[in-house]
Amino acid sequence: MMVNLVTVRPTPPAPEPEAPLVRLSVQVLEINRSDLERLGVNWSSSVEVTDTTIAEDGTLGDALWRWGTTASRSSVALKLNALVQKNKARILAEPKLVTASGREARSFVGGEKPVPSVSSQGVSTGVTSTSIEFKPFGVELLMTPNVLADGRIKTEMQAKISSIDESLATTVNGISVPGFKERSTKTAIVTSSGETIVVAGLLQSEDSEAVSQVPALGSIPVFGRLFRSPEYKNSQSELVIAVTPELVVDEAKLADRTVALEQALASAEVASSVEDPRLRYALIIQDRISKALRYPQREKELNIDGRVKLRLHLFADGTLGRVNVAESSGIEALDLEAVKAAESQSPYPAFPAQVIERELWLEVPVIFRPS
Repeated sequence: MMVNLVTVRPTPPAPEPEAPLVRLSVQVLEINRSDLERLGVNWSSSVEVTDTTIAEDGTLGDALWRWGTTASRSSVALKLNALVQKNKARILAEPKLVTASGREARSFVGGEKPVPSVSSQGVSTGVTSTSIEFKPFGVELLMTPNVLADGRIKTEMQAKISSIDESLATTVNGISVPGFKERSTKTAIVTSSGETIVVAGLLQSEDSEAVSQVPALGSIPVFGRLFRSPEYKNSQSELVIAVTPELVVDEAKLADRTVALEQALASAEVASSVEDPRLRYALIIQDRISKALRYPQREKELNIDGRVKLRLHLFADGTLGRVNVAESSGIEALDLEAVKAAESQSPYPAFPAQVIERELWLEVPVIFRPS
């Protein structure tokens, strides 16, 4: 007798998907205090700050740090550019980091101070040994982004400020050892990809006074420029750090979507069956432009038709950055009318929540057909 046997083996575990990558764009800024509020920052109500004095018999005052978030990086960039042009803000440094979701990234802006280290006298020789250690001081950011199921990013952040304080110096065996002080704070903030986290109030007035006590600090990048600023010395500006977490888009998938977008737009019709949210958004933009068109009278009377391809730069909040003609119809009046119609519809609707990009370049065909 034959019996059909089926062997059931455990299903091998599926390979774990690769953790998504997150780009962390950091900006170290000096901003006029009155203009800082104009960036549209939603400040948190409270921040816990830990002060540590790295010297004997030293104490520190309270630090007034503020955490907050803004809208998209593009909107912040537009406002910052305006402030920079008016000499009300300066970008001191712009490091960029890429890390996997759940992995810590570190950004440090500052320098190192040579500090003598004196060892105890040897029992047999009675000789004092002195060596040099380099201790870092400046602004350190520790950032751990975690991509949530809905595409938002939870960023755990710890900010540390360490600075030299000669008033806390000690003397060991005739050698002066400078004192250090450190302030730190940490928080966790959930943002959409491309939104900006802002921390202000990082430095206190005594930090800038350290420059006169330790002249070498004035030559250190970023802090030297900041502490030499007349506005900062007069408490008219402050140091601000802005961090923008963004999902890193798979370039191959992005290229595939771009091809599909161009094919769908070629018909110049809004298709309700399109599933890609980026593509659907582009079709909605195209429909709005088409409805805003005004046929030039002369071309209409001559029964002239044409096709203009516009290239639009759009930000996540619907702001139109720029529009130009990617492919001309060959008739100047039609080209000008297409650009005018696109500009008249700004601002456009904000990107759908499913669109992770914070800015898009769209090539939109506009069709002129006489009735």
